[in-house]
Amino acid sequence: YVVDGLGENNVREAPFANAEIIGSLPEGAAVSVIPEAESYRPQVKICSDGVRWREIFFEGRLAWAAESQGTTYYLKN
Repeated sequence: YVVDGLGENNVREAPFANAEIIGSLPEGAAVSVIPEAESYRPQVKICSDGVRWREIFFEGRLAWAAESQGTTYYLKN
């Protein structure tokens, strides 16, 4: 789910901050995170700015959302 108190979580085409925004998830929204064992490619990417990205299902397609940066979490189980 998207953590409350930090605003919407932008959903992106690729796992980096300047990737195209294809939608957003409101605070408290449930998120379908892709389990690492279910895909041939990594579902977690960590960028040079320290943002950890998770691959998710969004409106019937694969996309990316920021999971955390340092000790601040945007998505939780």
